[in-house]
Amino acid sequence: MVSGGVATLAHGEPRFTADADIVIAPSREQLDRFVGLFRASEAYVSREAVSEALRERTVFNIIDSRSGWKADLVLLKGDPFSRTEFERRRPIETLGVRVIGVSPEDLVLSKLSWEKNSSSEKQLRDVAGILRIQRDVLDLEYLRRWAKELGVGETLEELLAKTRP
Repeated sequence: MVSGGVATLAHGEPRFTADADIVIAPSREQLDRFVGLFRASEAYVSREAVSEALRERTVFNIIDSRSGWKADLVLLKGDPFSRTEFERRRPIETLGVRVIGVSPEDLVLSKLSWEKNSSSEKQLRDVAGILRIQRDVLDLEYLRRWAKELGVGETLEELLAKTRP
């Protein structure tokens, strides 16, 4: 499931992104086969980072040797929000390509949660852009329910008020 800055390009306002965030839910065998597809001369992948990411349900990356483009592969966490977010993934178009991506509501919630732990102004700008562009199609009831659950309800309400037409 494509998320992060690349999904923001599909759901929000254009901005630069230096990598692609992709949420995955592989078995150990699937992940080993996937990583085995990359030759060292084509891409950098740390097998130690892959094993740790699988064990800890965190992230590892793959870096294309020619272009320097980086993909952060995020192992699906087991918490209720992460599972719900993954179940709600859908086809989106981003950078001229159709992919399976995060819903706009779940992207807002993920970015608000990330901002809560990092105080990232970029996350708030992204959320504001998504709210401006997607306002007419967002499931506000879903957004508010999960925002409260995730402890970001106040920030969501402030941004909804700030981006109201």
